[in-house]
Amino acid sequence: MSRLSEYLSGPRKGTGGYKRERLTQITTPEYRINRFPIMASLAYCIAKDCGYNEQLSRSLGVGVATGYAILKNIGYYSGTMSKARAMGKKTLEDYLFNDLDQSLGDYENIGFCGIEFIRRKGENGLLGIRRIRGRQYPFNSNKFNFQASKLDNIRPQGFKYLCGKIKEEMRESKINSREISSRPKASLFFEFWKQIRDKFRTPEFWK
Repeated sequence: MSRLSEYLSGPRKGTGGYKRERLTQITTPEYRINRFPIMASLAYCIAKDCGYNEQLSRSLGVGVATGYAILKNIGYYSGTMSKARAMGKKTLEDYLFNDLDQSLGDYENIGFCGIEFIRRKGENGLLGIRRIRGRQYPFNSNKFNFQASKLDNIRPQGFKYLCGKIKEEMRESKINSREISSRPKASLFFEFWKQIRDKFRTPEFWK
């Protein structure tokens, strides 16, 4: 097994190498589900509309949702990022190109909805987020499928239902998928996300 394979398939202590996600559904009177699968589905729909294939769209969906969850939990403003640097935690970019001395020509960056990812050229899955510090695990389509299954548990074909509603909202709001996905600071993506995020979590929506 290569050192890269060992790094990417090592023992896991939590979801995505970060804080363990609660696996139970949120069933408060106000909301039926947490925001993670909603954001993953939104990013997936945008990726598909941009012309990415199914597997890469699912990888981008869970990658974007994970990226924003990390930034929400540890934030650039909490000081955690500088603490991680002080502790010697490396970015994926550091690990690939400094520790493993991988060839830059074998990899490429994908900027999508404000998050910058690294993938090996020719592969449909993302290896991780370019500059987040700490161990990461690939954003494979199975991770996305797990999130989609949460929606299907609420109602039959819940994921398909949500995607249809997301596309309706995008048409009504005149969202340009290529524009919203390519903005480096994700201002358009995040504004649209705030517009729809809680609407798609309510019991009324999932009836």
